[in-house]
Amino acid sequence: MPLCEACGQEGATKCCSRCNAARYCGFACQKRHWNEGHKHKCVEAHKLGAATAAAGAATPRPAAAGGVTQGSGVDSGGGVGAGHDEECAICLEGLQQPQTMPCGHRFCRGCVASMRRHGAAVAQVCPLCRGAMPDAERLQSEARRLLTQHERWKRCHDGDAPVPAAVKALVGKAAALCRAALAIDPADAHAQHLLGNALGEGEDSAGAEAACRAAIAAYPQDAGAHCNLGGVLLKRGDKAGAEAAIRAGVAADPQNAAAHSNLGNLLLERGDKAGAEAVFRTAITADPQHAKGHYNLGCLLGQRGDAAGAARSFAAALKIDPCFADAKANLQIALRMLKEERRIASLAYHRKV
Repeated sequence: MPLCEACGQEGATKCCSRCNAARYCGFACQKRHWNEGHKHKCVEAHKLGAATAAAGAATPRPAAAGGVTQGSGVDSGGGVGAGHDEECAICLEGLQQPQTMPCGHRFCRGCVASMRRHGAAVAQVCPLCRGAMPDAERLQSEARRLLTQHERWKRCHDGDAPVPAAVKALVGKAAALCRAALAIDPADAHAQHLLGNALGEGEDSAGAEAACRAAIAAYPQDAGAHCNLGGVLLKRGDKAGAEAAIRAGVAADPQNAAAHSNLGNLLLERGDKAGAEAVFRTAITADPQHAKGHYNLGCLLGQRGDAAGAARSFAAALKIDPCFADAKANLQIALRMLKEERRIASLAYHRKV
């Protein structure tokens, strides 16, 4: 039987998955030998045995009874060493904010990020089994891009326009990407937030609510998740719950313009025009580039008959977002109202003369 490189005992049935040369009787011996200097020799040995490692580790091997993955030398997450004693095979320390790869191996979030920074090509495969190692942050970025495309299409078209199937498919693809990111890092609040957004756009209100609440539980200061939850509850007709959620978003981030804008819409819906105007103006003050805040204020001013103020607000929204179809349509209405008011004023003046 092979001898263990660390303790010298027979029965070394586990091997270092990087070089496929060093043999161990368990994970503790592997860690000790690594820290004693094998981490420096392993790199050269890995070059010599790269072909063998790639052929023999194409798929993850089942974990041995001792909690060490046979052929990998580390705990895969289900045996001895799971939980707070589970260790990252990159830093050989206790797992911190673990990420689980599709192959089942788990690493510290910081270790994975460091690998990607220092070797993008190498970091695309698991260092233990050479399985796929997708980047959770890139998955989120792609999901965010798809949701932005969907939102932009809605802004650039009339609200009653039928949504093409290709545009509807964007939210489904975004949801799938978010779920893939969460499979790697279930504690990622932002991925939950994006998933809630995607499911809400896709009319899965139950899934959207669950994702929003998970995002809030992971990161209570996420104003966007609170607002998304408010939007889901509002669609269900739960106005009280929606207002509570959106007010929680405002409290979480008082400088969040979208949260203020959403709250203003709720106040306007229940007839509190003064309160709504104050909140819309707060949104614009918090972020002068928030097109929806200017648009919402313009709608309120138009309802009050202030065509000049409405026109200024719609024009401001269009300057920020020239594609804003509803703002463009309402600006035309406000300008026609202004023209009519001037014509009537002119007629009244001539009658007085």
